Amino acid sequence: MTRLLLHTWLPQLVMAACWLTGSQVAAQGWLADRSLTEGQGIRAGNLELHPGIGTEVGYDSNVFRHESDPISSPILRVSPHLDVSTLGQQRSASPRKTPPSVSFRGGIGAQAYLYLADYTPPANFEGDLSGDLVINPERPFSLALTEHLIYGFRPFGQANPRAALPDYRRIQNLAGARAQFASASGMFRTSLGYTFGVDRFVGQEFRWGSNLEHDGKLETSWSFLPFTTLLHQLQITRRSYSDTTAGIGSPLLLSSGSRVSSRIGLHGAITRKLSLTVLAGYAAGFYALGDDFDDIVGQLELRWSSSRTTSLVLGYDRGVFNSFLGNFRRIDKAYAKAQALMGGRFLVRAEVSGALHSFGAVLGTDLIQVGRTLDRLDPTIDATLFAEYRAAHWFGINTSLAYQANLTDYEFDLQRLGVPTAPITVDPARFNRLEAWLGLRVFY
Repeated sequence: MTRLLLHTWLPQLVMAACWLTGSQVAAQGWLADRSLTEGQGIRAGNLELHPGIGTEVGYDSNVFRHESDPISSPILRVSPHLDVSTLGQQRSASPRKTPPSVSFRGGIGAQAYLYLADYTPPANFEGDLSGDLVINPERPFSLALTEHLIYGFRPFGQANPRAALPDYRRIQNLAGARAQFASASGMFRTSLGYTFGVDRFVGQEFRWGSNLEHDGKLETSWSFLPFTTLLHQLQITRRSYSDTTAGIGSPLLLSSGSRVSSRIGLHGAITRKLSLTVLAGYAAGFYALGDDFDDIVGQLELRWSSSRTTSLVLGYDRGVFNSFLGNFRRIDKAYAKAQALMGGRFLVRAEVSGALHSFGAVLGTDLIQVGRTLDRLDPTIDATLFAEYRAAHWFGINTSLAYQANLTDYEFDLQRLGVPTAPITVDPARFNRLEAWLGLRVFY
């Protein structure tokens, strides 16, 4: 029975490592930045309320991210949300002469899904709850408190059509505090923050991947010219796996460890509309078992913005992150982003990126390689397009397209993982997937 379960969930770990090492659950385009897509709101004393609900019909060409036998499905999605914030400058009764003593923004949202094809997940929902409180904003000393809770259920990897669907439910929570100090002129700023993260997989198939993460960050900036700032960032992260033998256990090596990253650079305005950020540094990771790493990291980003709602970004980013495979993964990513809100009615967002994911040695718990090769390289492509027309100040019609592709030639050898009766001895990790949505939303 254990070997059958391993054959069922192991390929899903491949995709989990590539697509779910972050702490965000994908949401539809109009939820990505609600502050730009909300309506005028309802004033309740010193607070603003922004309710809304959307209904969409969609299509997923590869629900389980499978390379040779993709399962597609039409989908219905209903997405209510409620955001709350303190009054913005434009809604205050009179112009502010001094900044407020407290600012807050938070919200709650949910997405109910109904898959309409055979062998797809049952009707279920995802949700998020967030809150950001700043004490003494825009003053020499301020304190920011954050809380973000995310619940997801959508498949993040392959499934075996001959077995029952695994439990993909996942709960992530990030709670943090950040203290910021600034000089009277604001030319010098430094902040010290700490975030505690909990990542828990509910189902027994993935429970071994549950982990705790402590993240400390020190950021310092010095504006020595009117539009030029010297930046330094230092980040220390510690991840520990709570129980790698929980559920049915993992045949892959999962090792607790620490990661340190330091970057220094410049952010400067080339013209009133064009700005450039250049960061370079070094990162190192130390793990109880398996590969350690040390490597150069950095970022180069060029931004053009004619207003708050019209922008174009071109960039390259190189970073190293913790991973469920091989302890870590280095990501070299080139990307382009564009956004425009035209006439206050038509919103368009587009983003495309190409990346190369380089993993540490992927080993089993016996420290033996589990793939056809020891090293793993994953070239990936991601592209999204979102558009919405606001027929009224409270009503919008939207559509979105998203494409994902993993072009890796890495293959798991199932016999090395103790599944000698598997119908295939090699399991490819590559896949491609298209997701499309068309919907309506009401917001205020």
